[in-house]
Parts: sequence; structure tokens; C-alpha cells
Amino acid sequence: MATLFTSPLCPDHGYFTQQMLLAVHHPNFQFHPHCKELRLSHLMFAGDVIIFSKAHPPTLSFIMDTLQEFHRVMGLKANQLKSQAIFGGCSEALQATCLQTMRFQEGSLPLRYLGIPVIASQLIKIECRALVEKIMGRVR
Repeated sequence: MATLFTSPLCPDHGYFTQQMLLAVHHPNFQFHPHCKELRLSHLMFAGDVIIFSKAHPPTLSFIMDTLQEFHRVMGLKANQLKSQAIFGGCSEALQATCLQTMRFQEGSLPLRYLGIPVIASQLIKIECRALVEKIMGRVR
């Protein structure tokens, strides 16, 4: 039972990371099963963040509280229209509860970032086509 969600956020990653470190030290925080050993809770790229956790409503509440605190202090918040939750190995009832807790739309894998699928293996040329076309369009 795992979930991850993505959200466009902010330029100040340091404060958000500090707040996530506080959240993950709470005894009820449950890491994504594949991230527990590394204690990996999130990855940030430019203005976007990918947050990893178990599909556990109390954990998701901690994450949402962290996002709210970030918004309160920094004035920046996750875009509800661009944010999404992605589940794996969860019942539909648990997914519905998690989505209600987060108020994000449900996404699916493969997750795409800048038009490229985020995968564990090496990308092939065709998978980069969308990004190359986007860059070439801006150059023109």
C-alpha cells in the first residue's frame, strides 16, 4: 500500500525540506515501503516536488499539514489542478479515503516530468521526444 503525489511548489526548497524532516520524525509517519530504509520522503526538481509515503491517512494528514505550514510561512501553495496522487497496491476504499484527505486528483503511472516518463531504467530516445520537441519549439 503506497502512494506518491506530485505538486508544483516553490523556489525555497530548504524550508519545505526542513518541515518534511519534522513530519517524518513523528512516530505515526509511515514511509513508502521502498523508501523506508533510505528515509526518503520527497524529491524536488526546480519548482516541483514528489512526495513519497505509505497510503496511510494519518501520514497524509501530516504531509498536508506540512504543505499548509509552507503556504502560511512562504505564501506559496500546491496547485490543486496540477497536483496528483498515485497509488499502488491499495484497495479502492483506501484510495478514496486518501484522496479525500489530500484533496488532490488521482494520477497514474508512468509519472511524466517535463513530458518524459520517470522510470528506474535508462530512457530510450523515443521517450525523450516530447521534451526535445518542446525545446525546439521554444528555440524557433
